[in-house]
This record gives sequence, structure tokens and C-alpha cells, in this order.
Amino acid sequence: MNRVSKKLSDYLKENKKKISPLLIVTHDHPDPDAMATAFALRYYASKYFGIKSKIVYGGKIGRMENRTMVEVLNVPVFPLRKKDFETHKGFALVDTQPFFENNCFPPDKKASIVIDHHPVNEKTKADCLIVNPKVGATVSIMASVLIDLGVKLPKKLATAMLYGVLSETKNLGRETAPIDLRMYKELHAMADMEVLSSIQNPVRGLEFFKTIRRAIHNAFVVKRVIGVHLNEVDSPDLVSQIADFLLAYEKMRWSICTGRYNGRLHISLRTHNTKANAGKLLQKVVQEPGRAGGHGMIAGGSLVLGEDADSKAYEKLEKKLVNRLLDEMDYKGKDKFVYLFKEKD
Repeated sequence: MNRVSKKLSDYLKENKKKISPLLIVTHDHPDPDAMATAFALRYYASKYFGIKSKIVYGGKIGRMENRTMVEVLNVPVFPLRKKDFETHKGFALVDTQPFFENNCFPPDKKASIVIDHHPVNEKTKADCLIVNPKVGATVSIMASVLIDLGVKLPKKLATAMLYGVLSETKNLGRETAPIDLRMYKELHAMADMEVLSSIQNPVRGLEFFKTIRRAIHNAFVVKRVIGVHLNEVDSPDLVSQIADFLLAYEKMRWSICTGRYNGRLHISLRTHNTKANAGKLLQKVVQEPGRAGGHGMIAGGSLVLGEDADSKAYEKLEKKLVNRLLDEMDYKGKDKFVYLFKEKD
């Protein structure tokens, strides 16, 4: 039994009465990595220690792949209700940490468990803290624990965990650590690949294609940076999805995308540069502590403008963020924005 496996299993065994029922909190607008990690923790805590658990999230599950994952794999995730923090004794945060701005965890509560792969925040405290920034996906940490302990994974859970690894590492091509590769091999043998394919290739609605059209039409290029402001979006997930999509354009090294949702401006930053620190760069661009973060090649954040903010306020902020990004990159002539794909009216 490795150190991390022992740490989690010992904690659950020794504190099962103290933390049950356990509220498992993902970051807002959860992605497959967060949901699969929560799913695995819930299964392990319940099956082996009798700990009742509930998985909750803030925001919405917007991306079609993520909604399909929840539906076909029966992932037990629920929108957060205010009373959840009063009706549960223990609290676990997965793929996020206390005091991160991307979750609904109250500052007056103490986390029982934190499992994450983002850099440790100086304010992060938990009775059982498991954080490894060198891992590509948080679910790889959880998978290594369960496999090390000899836990037999149900096919649906293994499929969810495999998808969590693949989506977070962009099919093992982005920020992939040796543990991610090992967990991919282990989970692949247990997963339902036909179901996984249906998750990765879902039927998409009209709004998705409208967003793609808008992104291509309005995309700008400055040297090796490509970006777009999507204006209002149906879900914040679209912002990161479009940032990934635009980065595929030839010769680009960076992509930035923004979108407006419920009084917030959401920002996603992506790069092909394996030696970059996109999270630190976006923090400099945003200039508000706790409003942005990420890993080496991916980063995201959001800034609150309020429900009553008008288009001019958003446009001013969008322009400011892009100019700060270009300044940080020491790009000269940043006013030379080229709109390569815009059709003439």
C-alpha cells in the first residue's frame, strides 16, 4: 500500500462516523475529471466504510459530452442546495480547493478531504489533504489509490474515470504524467469502450454550432496568438471548448477565449508550449487574486461584472485582458489584429 492510499483509507476508517454524511463538492460547472473523481470517492467511501455521500456542484453541466457522461453512466451528481452544508457533517473537495473562486465552498467551513492536482493554495487546509500538481488529472490520483488498494471497480465507474483522464489530458497529449499513463492502461481494461465512444461523440444541439460559427467569424490573430470574444454563452464550458478548438489553427502557440455568463466574464487560456505556466500568466493578466488559475498548458478564470453590466463594460474588460496578455508576452504592435476568417457582409 502506497503512502497516499494509506493516508486516505486510514482517514476514512478512523473518521467514518465523524464525517458521515459526506458532502463531495466539485468546482463550479464540473468537468469529467472532477465528476469522475467525486464518483470514485463516493463509491469507495460508501462501499468500504459505509459513509453516506452526496456529490454536488455549483453552476451547470453545460458541455454536451459532460451531460452525456452523467446520463449514460448514471453519475450521481446534483446541483448544490444551500441546506446541503447544514445537513452534512463532512466535506470533501475534488479537483478544487477551499478559497478557490471556482467553487461554492463556504469560507467558514473546514474541509475534511481535499483531492486535487492544482498547485496548493496557501490557505488550503484539510484533515486529509492529497494534492499532486505533477499529475495531469485529479482522477488519476483517485484511480491509483483504488487500484493500489485492490478495489474492484464497476464498469460504469471505470469508464467515467477513464474518460476523466482522457478529457483532462486531451487524450494523453497534454500535461500527461507517468501516473496518468499507468491509470489509462489499468482503466482501459475495465471500461466500456463503446459507451466511452458515445460520450466522446455526442449529438449536439443548434446552440453549439451557432457558437462555432461565431467563434470562427470573430476570431482574431496577433502573431502567434489566436482569440475570440464570444459575448453571451449558453454555458461557461463553451469558453474552454472554443479555446481548445482555436488552438488547432496552424502556427498558433496560444489561444484565449472569453464568454459572458450570469454576470461574469469567463476566460480560458491555452498553449502548445509544454514549458509554459498558463495559470501564472493568466493570474497576471486577470490581476485579481483567486480569480484565475490552472496548469502549465491550460488556465481559466472569471471576473464578476454583475447582472446589470452593459456591453460596453464587458467590451472594455475584454480588450484590457487581451492587451495585458500581449504585454506579458512582450508582443509589439499589439494593435495589429487580423481577422482571417471574417466574411465580408
